[in-house]
Amino acid sequence: MMTYGCAFSRVTSGSVETNGIVAFSAALIVLTIPHFLVVWHGDAADIGRHLSQVAIQFKVGVLLLFVFSLDTVAAIVSRFMARLRSKIGVRRSVGRLSVK
Repeated sequence: MMTYGCAFSRVTSGSVETNGIVAFSAALIVLTIPHFLVVWHGDAADIGRHLSQVAIQFKVGVLLLFVFSLDTVAAIVSRFMARLRSKIGVRRSVGRLSVK
């Protein structure tokens, strides 16, 4: 839980780029596998309780990866559109009307 709190505080403060968060999310998902194996081969009496933590870790990782991947794609599209506008000479768009 402390890892999630640290990641949330760094994202909201703006000190981490989106690519770092995508890498963090991917690592969170990949580290779910050894966590699952440790839980499965651990104490047989509390597998259900510990597997819920593995499931939450996986779901949070997938959610973060999806959200910040969308953000990265939006930034790429925005840069592409800005380059395209500069090539055709459009300074700004107001609705459907382009103003030079």
